[in-house]
Amino acid sequence: MVLPLPHFRAHSACSSAMLRWICGLLGGALLGIGLGGLPLPVRAQQAPPAQQGIFPADAMPVSALMPRWPIPGLAAGWVPQGLAFDHSGWMYLSSYRTASDAGNHSAAGAEVAASGDVSSAAAAISPTCRVTWLDPATGQARGHLDWPAGTCHHAGGLAWSPAGAQGSGRLWMADTTTLWRIDLPRTHATGPVIGARRAWRLCGALRGSFVTWEGQALWLGVWARHTRTQPPPRLYRLDPATLQALPPDQCVNETLATAAVPLPPRAQGAAFDHDGTLWVATSDSHRGTLYRLDAHGRTQARYTLVPGLENLAFDPQGRLWSLSESGALRYARWAVRFPYVFGIDLPALQHWALPMPQQAPAPSAPGADSRPALSASPQPCPDRPASRASPGLRGSRSAECGAAPHRLREREWQVLQAQAAERQTAPAGSTPAP
Repeated sequence: MVLPLPHFRAHSACSSAMLRWICGLLGGALLGIGLGGLPLPVRAQQAPPAQQGIFPADAMPVSALMPRWPIPGLAAGWVPQGLAFDHSGWMYLSSYRTASDAGNHSAAGAEVAASGDVSSAAAAISPTCRVTWLDPATGQARGHLDWPAGTCHHAGGLAWSPAGAQGSGRLWMADTTTLWRIDLPRTHATGPVIGARRAWRLCGALRGSFVTWEGQALWLGVWARHTRTQPPPRLYRLDPATLQALPPDQCVNETLATAAVPLPPRAQGAAFDHDGTLWVATSDSHRGTLYRLDAHGRTQARYTLVPGLENLAFDPQGRLWSLSESGALRYARWAVRFPYVFGIDLPALQHWALPMPQQAPAPSAPGADSRPALSASPQPCPDRPASRASPGLRGSRSAECGAAPHRLREREWQVLQAQAAERQTAPAGSTPAP
Protein backbone atom coordinates (compact mmCIF):
# COMPACT_ATOMS: atom_id res chain seq x y z
CA MET A 1 0.00 0.00 0.00
CA VAL A 2 1.39 3.36 -1.03
CA LEU A 3 0.33 6.28 1.10
CA PRO A 4 -0.42 9.63 -0.56
CA LEU A 5 2.27 12.25 -0.17
CA PRO A 6 1.37 14.51 2.74
CA HIS A 7 1.00 18.22 2.17
CA PHE A 8 3.13 20.37 4.48
CA ARG A 9 2.29 23.96 5.30
CA ALA A 10 4.62 26.32 7.11
CA HIS A 11 3.23 27.58 10.39
CA SER A 12 4.39 29.11 13.61
CA ALA A 13 5.22 25.76 15.23
CA CYS A 14 8.26 25.46 12.96
CA SER A 15 9.44 29.02 13.36
CA SER A 16 12.56 28.39 15.42
CA ALA A 17 15.70 26.84 13.89
CA MET A 18 15.56 23.76 16.12
CA LEU A 19 11.90 23.11 15.40
CA ARG A 20 12.45 23.61 11.69
CA TRP A 21 15.18 20.96 11.87
CA ILE A 22 12.83 18.54 13.68
CA CYS A 23 10.03 19.22 11.23
CA GLY A 24 12.43 18.58 8.39
CA LEU A 25 13.32 15.17 9.80
CA LEU A 26 9.65 14.25 10.21
CA GLY A 27 8.88 15.47 6.73
CA GLY A 28 11.75 13.45 5.27
CA ALA A 29 10.52 10.30 7.02
CA LEU A 30 6.99 10.77 5.72
CA LEU A 31 8.34 11.55 2.27
CA GLY A 32 10.25 8.27 2.25
CA ILE A 33 7.07 6.37 3.21
CA GLY A 34 5.10 8.16 0.53
CA LEU A 35 7.56 7.22 -2.19
CA GLY A 36 7.03 3.57 -1.34
CA GLY A 37 10.70 2.66 -1.29
CA LEU A 38 11.58 4.16 -4.69
CA PRO A 39 15.32 4.81 -4.97
CA LEU A 40 16.35 8.44 -4.60
CA PRO A 41 19.05 9.88 -6.87
CA VAL A 42 22.56 9.66 -5.39
CA ARG A 43 25.45 11.81 -6.59
CA ALA A 44 28.11 9.71 -8.28
CA GLN A 45 31.34 9.64 -6.28
CA GLN A 46 34.78 9.72 -7.85
CA ALA A 47 37.10 6.87 -6.92
CA PRO A 48 39.33 8.01 -4.05
CA PRO A 49 43.11 8.18 -4.52
CA ALA A 50 43.36 4.92 -2.55
CA GLN A 51 41.78 3.12 -5.49
CA GLN A 52 44.16 4.76 -7.93
CA GLY A 53 47.24 3.64 -6.04
CA ILE A 54 48.77 7.10 -5.97
CA PHE A 55 47.91 10.51 -4.60
CA PRO A 56 46.99 13.61 -6.68
CA ALA A 57 50.05 15.15 -8.28
CA ASP A 58 49.12 18.65 -7.10
CA ALA A 59 48.86 17.58 -3.44
CA MET A 60 52.04 15.55 -2.92
CA PRO A 61 55.58 15.62 -4.33
CA VAL A 62 55.12 12.74 -6.78
CA SER A 63 57.65 14.10 -9.27
CA ALA A 64 60.35 14.19 -6.56
CA LEU A 65 59.86 10.52 -5.61
CA MET A 66 61.81 8.77 -8.34
CA PRO A 67 62.65 6.05 -9.08
CA ARG A 68 59.92 4.05 -7.37
CA TRP A 69 59.20 0.34 -7.36
CA PRO A 70 56.20 -1.68 -6.13
CA ILE A 71 56.87 -3.22 -2.74
CA PRO A 72 56.83 -7.05 -2.92
CA GLY A 73 54.60 -9.09 -0.64
CA LEU A 74 51.76 -6.59 -0.16
CA ALA A 75 49.15 -8.88 -1.73
CA ALA A 76 50.16 -11.62 0.74
CA GLY A 77 49.53 -9.41 3.76
CA TRP A 78 53.10 -8.26 4.49
CA VAL A 79 53.44 -4.78 6.05
CA PRO A 80 56.68 -3.03 4.95
CA GLN A 81 58.80 -1.25 7.56
CA GLY A 82 62.61 -1.26 7.23
CA LEU A 83 65.02 -0.24 4.48
CA ALA A 84 68.80 -0.55 4.09
CA PHE A 85 71.54 -0.80 1.43
CA ASP A 86 74.68 -2.90 1.62
CA HIS A 87 78.12 -1.87 0.32
CA SER A 88 77.42 -3.26 -3.16
CA GLY A 89 74.12 -1.43 -3.55
CA TRP A 90 71.62 -4.22 -2.86
CA MET A 91 68.40 -2.96 -1.28
CA TYR A 92 66.89 -4.74 1.74
CA LEU A 93 63.29 -4.38 2.93
CA SER A 94 61.88 -5.70 6.21
CA SER A 95 58.20 -6.54 6.71
CA TYR A 96 55.99 -8.19 9.29
CA ARG A 97 52.79 -10.18 9.06
CA THR A 98 50.27 -11.36 11.63
CA ALA A 99 47.44 -13.88 11.43
CA SER A 100 44.96 -11.06 10.84
CA ASP A 101 47.08 -9.76 7.94
CA ALA A 102 47.36 -13.14 6.24
CA GLY A 103 44.39 -15.23 7.34
CA ASN A 104 41.77 -13.61 5.12
CA HIS A 105 43.76 -13.14 1.91
CA SER A 106 44.00 -15.74 -0.82
CA ALA A 107 47.44 -14.53 -1.91
CA ALA A 108 48.78 -15.37 1.55
CA GLY A 109 47.26 -18.84 1.35
CA ALA A 110 48.87 -19.41 -2.04
CA GLU A 111 52.22 -18.29 -0.63
CA VAL A 112 51.89 -20.76 2.25
CA ALA A 113 50.93 -23.59 -0.09
CA ALA A 114 53.92 -22.87 -2.34
CA SER A 115 56.43 -22.91 0.53
CA GLY A 116 57.84 -26.16 1.73
CA ASP A 117 59.51 -24.95 4.91
CA VAL A 118 56.47 -24.90 7.21
CA SER A 119 54.42 -27.68 8.67
CA SER A 120 51.04 -25.96 8.53
CA ALA A 121 49.31 -22.86 7.28
CA ALA A 122 48.54 -21.85 10.85
CA ALA A 123 52.24 -21.76 11.71
CA ALA A 124 53.06 -19.81 8.57
CA ILE A 125 50.66 -16.98 9.35
CA SER A 126 51.64 -16.60 13.00
CA PRO A 127 53.40 -13.30 13.78
CA THR A 128 56.63 -13.34 11.83
CA CYS A 129 59.08 -11.13 9.94
CA ARG A 130 60.71 -11.20 6.53
CA VAL A 131 63.68 -9.49 4.91
CA THR A 132 63.60 -9.22 1.11
CA TRP A 133 66.50 -8.11 -1.06
CA LEU A 134 65.93 -6.24 -4.32
CA ASP A 135 67.88 -4.88 -7.25
CA PRO A 136 67.40 -1.09 -6.87
CA ALA A 137 67.95 -0.56 -10.62
CA THR A 138 64.92 -2.67 -11.56
CA GLY A 139 62.95 -3.17 -8.34
CA GLN A 140 63.03 -6.94 -8.85
CA ALA A 141 63.05 -9.08 -5.71
CA ARG A 142 65.99 -11.52 -5.70
CA GLY A 143 65.25 -13.47 -2.54
CA HIS A 144 64.02 -13.30 1.02
CA LEU A 145 64.56 -14.83 4.44
CA ASP A 146 61.86 -15.48 7.03
CA TRP A 147 61.95 -15.63 10.83
CA PRO A 148 60.47 -18.66 12.57
CA ALA A 149 56.84 -18.05 13.51
CA GLY A 150 56.44 -16.23 16.82
CA THR A 151 60.07 -15.09 17.15
CA CYS A 152 59.64 -11.66 15.51
CA HIS A 153 56.66 -9.31 15.53
CA HIS A 154 57.31 -5.93 13.88
CA ALA A 155 60.61 -5.67 11.93
CA GLY A 156 60.53 -1.92 12.48
CA GLY A 157 63.84 -1.01 10.84
CA LEU A 158 67.01 -2.15 9.10
CA ALA A 159 70.61 -0.94 9.10
CA TRP A 160 73.71 -2.17 7.31
CA SER A 161 77.08 -2.05 9.06
CA PRO A 162 79.59 -1.04 6.35
CA ALA A 163 83.03 -2.47 5.75
CA GLY A 164 85.55 -1.56 8.42
CA ALA A 165 82.90 -1.06 11.11
CA GLN A 166 82.26 -3.26 14.11
CA GLY A 167 80.02 -6.05 12.87
CA SER A 168 80.76 -5.18 9.23
CA GLY A 169 79.03 -7.18 6.56
CA ARG A 170 75.97 -7.70 8.73
CA LEU A 171 72.40 -6.51 8.68
CA TRP A 172 70.75 -5.17 11.85
CA MET A 173 67.00 -5.28 12.41
CA ALA A 174 64.98 -3.58 15.14
CA ASP A 175 61.96 -5.43 16.48
CA THR A 176 59.83 -3.95 19.26
CA THR A 177 61.63 -5.69 22.13
CA THR A 178 64.53 -7.29 20.26
CA LEU A 179 67.57 -6.11 18.33
CA TRP A 180 68.68 -8.64 15.69
CA ARG A 181 72.02 -8.98 13.91
CA ILE A 182 72.07 -11.15 10.77
CA ASP A 183 75.17 -12.60 9.15
CA LEU A 184 74.19 -12.07 5.51
CA PRO A 185 76.97 -14.09 3.82
CA ARG A 186 76.11 -17.06 6.02
CA THR A 187 72.41 -16.53 5.42
CA HIS A 188 72.84 -16.40 1.65
CA ALA A 189 74.85 -19.62 1.80
CA THR A 190 72.49 -21.61 4.04
CA GLY A 191 69.08 -20.06 3.29
CA PRO A 192 67.26 -19.93 6.64
CA VAL A 193 68.03 -17.22 9.18
CA ILE A 194 68.41 -19.75 12.00
CA GLY A 195 72.06 -20.02 13.04
CA ALA A 196 73.04 -16.81 11.25
CA ARG A 197 71.68 -14.34 13.74
CA ARG A 198 72.10 -12.98 17.25
CA ALA A 199 69.45 -11.26 19.32
CA TRP A 200 69.60 -8.75 22.18
CA ARG A 201 66.59 -8.11 24.37
CA LEU A 202 65.62 -4.43 24.73
CA CYS A 203 64.35 -2.99 28.00
CA GLY A 204 64.05 0.26 29.94
CA ALA A 205 63.43 3.25 27.67
CA LEU A 206 64.67 1.41 24.57
CA ARG A 207 62.22 0.17 21.96
CA GLY A 208 63.11 -1.27 18.58
CA SER A 209 61.03 1.16 16.51
CA PHE A 210 63.72 1.68 13.85
CA VAL A 211 67.48 1.61 13.47
CA THR A 212 70.24 3.24 11.43
CA TRP A 213 74.03 3.32 11.22
CA GLU A 214 76.53 6.18 11.32
CA GLY A 215 80.31 5.98 11.49
CA GLN A 216 81.17 3.09 13.80
CA ALA A 217 77.92 3.00 15.76
CA LEU A 218 74.38 1.76 15.66
CA TRP A 219 71.54 4.21 16.37
CA LEU A 220 68.27 2.84 17.76
CA GLY A 221 65.11 4.94 17.39
CA VAL A 222 62.19 5.02 19.83
CA TRP A 223 58.75 5.97 18.49
CA ALA A 224 56.39 8.04 20.65
CA ARG A 225 53.15 9.84 19.87
CA HIS A 226 54.12 12.99 21.82
CA THR A 227 57.34 14.50 23.13
CA ARG A 228 55.89 14.28 26.67
CA THR A 229 55.40 10.52 26.30
CA GLN A 230 57.55 8.33 28.55
CA PRO A 231 59.83 7.17 27.15
CA PRO A 232 60.04 10.16 24.79
CA PRO A 233 60.99 9.94 21.10
CA ARG A 234 64.77 9.58 20.99
CA LEU A 235 67.57 8.23 18.84
CA TYR A 236 70.13 6.38 20.98
CA ARG A 237 73.72 5.65 19.98
CA LEU A 238 74.92 2.10 20.80
CA ASP A 239 78.44 0.72 20.47
CA PRO A 240 78.42 -2.68 18.67
CA ALA A 241 81.53 -3.76 20.60
CA THR A 242 79.68 -3.15 23.87
CA LEU A 243 76.73 -5.18 22.62
CA GLN A 244 79.01 -8.01 21.54
CA ALA A 245 80.56 -8.19 25.02
CA LEU A 246 77.23 -8.49 26.84
CA PRO A 247 76.26 -11.87 28.27
CA PRO A 248 73.36 -13.52 26.44
CA ASP A 249 70.87 -13.02 29.27
CA GLN A 250 71.51 -9.28 29.80
CA CYS A 251 69.04 -6.85 28.26
CA VAL A 252 70.06 -3.59 26.57
CA ASN A 253 68.70 -0.38 28.12
CA GLU A 254 69.34 3.34 27.73
CA THR A 255 72.24 3.36 30.20
CA LEU A 256 74.36 1.63 27.55
CA ALA A 257 73.78 4.48 25.09
CA THR A 258 76.67 6.90 24.52
CA ALA A 259 74.51 9.68 23.06
CA ALA A 260 70.85 10.55 22.51
CA VAL A 261 69.16 12.95 20.10
CA PRO A 262 65.56 14.19 20.60
CA LEU A 263 63.22 13.33 17.73
CA PRO A 264 59.92 14.74 16.49
CA PRO A 265 56.75 12.90 17.56
CA ARG A 266 55.72 9.88 15.47
CA ALA A 267 59.24 9.36 14.10
CA GLN A 268 59.27 6.22 11.94
CA GLY A 269 62.79 6.18 10.51
CA ALA A 270 66.13 7.98 10.43
CA ALA A 271 69.32 8.09 8.37
CA PHE A 272 72.61 10.00 8.41
CA ASP A 273 73.95 11.34 5.12
CA HIS A 274 77.66 11.38 4.18
CA ASP A 275 78.13 14.70 6.01
CA GLY A 276 76.63 13.35 9.23
CA THR A 277 73.36 15.30 8.87
CA LEU A 278 70.39 13.52 10.42
CA TRP A 279 67.21 12.99 8.38
CA VAL A 280 64.04 11.75 10.10
CA ALA A 281 60.73 10.48 8.71
CA THR A 282 57.47 10.98 10.61
CA SER A 283 54.01 9.88 9.52
CA ASP A 284 50.49 8.78 10.30
CA SER A 285 47.53 7.74 8.15
CA HIS A 286 47.01 11.27 6.82
CA ARG A 287 50.45 12.71 6.15
CA GLY A 288 54.17 12.13 6.06
CA THR A 289 56.96 14.60 6.82
CA LEU A 290 60.69 14.49 6.15
CA TYR A 291 62.84 16.40 8.66
CA ARG A 292 66.45 17.55 8.53
CA LEU A 293 67.72 17.95 12.10
CA ASP A 294 70.82 19.30 13.75
CA ALA A 295 72.81 17.47 16.42
CA HIS A 296 70.39 18.59 19.15
CA GLY A 297 67.22 17.50 17.39
CA ARG A 298 66.28 21.00 16.21
CA THR A 299 64.51 21.24 12.85
CA GLN A 300 66.58 22.76 10.04
CA ALA A 301 64.06 21.96 7.29
CA ARG A 302 60.95 19.84 6.77
CA TYR A 303 59.06 18.68 3.70
CA THR A 304 55.69 17.17 2.82
CA LEU A 305 55.81 13.49 1.90
CA VAL A 306 53.42 10.54 1.64
CA PRO A 307 51.28 9.07 4.44
CA GLY A 308 52.65 5.95 6.09
CA LEU A 309 56.26 7.07 5.58
CA GLU A 310 58.62 4.59 7.22
CA ASN A 311 62.38 3.97 7.20
CA LEU A 312 65.04 6.09 5.48
CA ALA A 313 68.32 4.92 3.95
CA PHE A 314 71.04 6.37 1.72
CA ASP A 315 72.34 4.23 -1.12
CA PRO A 316 76.10 4.05 -1.92
CA GLN A 317 75.69 6.94 -4.39
CA GLY A 318 74.27 9.20 -1.66
CA ARG A 319 70.63 9.18 -2.78
CA LEU A 320 67.99 9.12 -0.05
CA TRP A 321 65.34 6.38 -0.24
CA SER A 322 62.22 5.58 1.74
CA LEU A 323 59.05 3.49 1.60
CA SER A 324 55.45 3.75 2.71
CA GLU A 325 53.38 1.19 4.60
CA SER A 326 50.17 2.72 3.20
CA GLY A 327 49.99 0.05 0.49
CA ALA A 328 49.56 -2.78 3.02
CA LEU A 329 46.24 -4.63 2.99
CA ARG A 330 45.60 -3.77 6.62
CA TYR A 331 45.50 -0.07 5.60
CA ALA A 332 43.22 -0.55 2.59
CA ARG A 333 40.76 2.03 3.96
CA TRP A 334 43.29 4.86 4.05
CA ALA A 335 42.34 7.74 1.78
CA VAL A 336 45.79 7.79 0.16
CA ARG A 337 47.87 4.72 -0.62
CA PHE A 338 51.38 4.68 -2.01
CA PRO A 339 52.62 1.06 -2.32
CA TYR A 340 56.18 1.87 -3.32
CA VAL A 341 59.78 2.00 -2.23
CA PHE A 342 61.19 5.16 -3.76
CA GLY A 343 64.15 7.47 -4.15
CA ILE A 344 63.85 11.09 -3.02
CA ASP A 345 65.14 13.95 -5.16
CA LEU A 346 66.03 16.36 -2.37
CA PRO A 347 66.58 19.45 -4.60
CA ALA A 348 63.19 18.89 -6.25
CA LEU A 349 61.61 18.49 -2.83
CA GLN A 350 62.28 22.16 -2.05
CA HIS A 351 58.96 23.05 -3.68
CA TRP A 352 57.17 21.15 -0.90
CA ALA A 353 59.06 22.70 2.02
CA LEU A 354 56.91 23.36 5.09
CA PRO A 355 57.10 26.43 7.36
CA MET A 356 59.60 26.12 10.15
CA PRO A 357 58.15 25.45 13.62
CA GLN A 358 58.84 27.70 16.60
CA GLN A 359 61.86 26.36 18.45
CA ALA A 360 63.98 27.21 21.44
CA PRO A 361 67.47 28.63 20.76
CA ALA A 362 70.17 26.10 20.00
CA PRO A 363 71.73 24.82 23.24
CA SER A 364 75.24 24.67 21.77
CA ALA A 365 77.79 27.46 21.48
CA PRO A 366 78.42 29.07 18.06
CA GLY A 367 80.80 27.05 15.92
CA ALA A 368 80.14 23.80 17.74
CA ASP A 369 80.32 20.56 15.80
CA SER A 370 76.96 19.80 14.17
CA ARG A 371 77.38 16.05 14.56
CA PRO A 372 75.80 14.35 17.59
CA ALA A 373 78.08 14.71 20.60
CA LEU A 374 79.49 11.51 22.09
CA SER A 375 79.79 10.82 25.77
CA ALA A 376 82.92 11.04 27.85
CA SER A 377 84.26 7.96 29.57
CA PRO A 378 81.77 6.89 32.24
CA GLN A 379 82.63 7.25 35.90
CA PRO A 380 81.84 4.43 38.35
CA CYS A 381 79.06 4.87 40.87
CA PRO A 382 80.24 5.43 44.43
CA ASP A 383 78.09 2.55 45.70
CA ARG A 384 79.11 -0.14 43.23
CA PRO A 385 82.41 -1.60 41.98
CA ALA A 386 84.07 0.15 39.05
CA SER A 387 83.96 -3.04 36.98
CA ARG A 388 80.17 -3.03 37.03
CA ALA A 389 79.71 0.57 35.96
CA SER A 390 77.76 1.02 32.73
CA PRO A 391 78.23 3.87 30.28
CA GLY A 392 75.73 6.63 31.00
CA LEU A 393 74.26 9.15 28.59
CA ARG A 394 76.89 11.77 27.91
CA GLY A 395 78.95 10.36 30.80
CA SER A 396 76.47 11.60 33.41
CA ARG A 397 76.97 10.26 36.92
CA SER A 398 73.28 10.81 37.65
CA ALA A 399 72.24 8.64 34.73
CA GLU A 400 74.93 6.10 35.62
CA CYS A 401 73.81 5.73 39.22
CA GLY A 402 70.19 4.96 38.64
CA ALA A 403 68.36 8.19 37.73
CA ALA A 404 66.02 7.86 34.77
CA PRO A 405 68.18 8.96 31.81
CA HIS A 406 65.27 10.36 29.77
CA ARG A 407 64.25 12.56 32.71
CA LEU A 408 67.84 13.67 33.17
CA ARG A 409 68.02 14.58 29.49
CA GLU A 410 64.85 16.66 29.79
CA ARG A 411 66.32 18.65 32.71
CA GLU A 412 69.61 19.06 30.86
CA TRP A 413 67.75 20.27 27.80
CA GLN A 414 65.83 22.88 29.83
CA VAL A 415 69.01 24.18 31.45
CA LEU A 416 70.77 24.49 28.09
CA GLN A 417 67.78 26.29 26.61
CA ALA A 418 67.74 28.79 29.48
CA GLN A 419 71.48 29.43 29.18
CA ALA A 420 71.24 29.97 25.43
CA ALA A 421 68.35 32.42 25.86
CA GLU A 422 70.30 34.30 28.53
CA ARG A 423 73.32 34.61 26.24
CA GLN A 424 71.16 36.09 23.50
CA THR A 425 69.53 38.69 25.77
CA ALA A 426 72.64 39.63 27.77
CA PRO A 427 74.11 43.12 27.02
CA ALA A 428 77.39 43.30 25.16
CA GLY A 429 80.37 42.79 27.46
CA SER A 430 78.34 41.26 30.27
CA THR A 431 78.95 37.76 31.57
CA PRO A 432 75.83 35.63 32.04
CA ALA A 433 75.53 33.58 35.17
CA PRO A 434 76.65 29.95 34.81
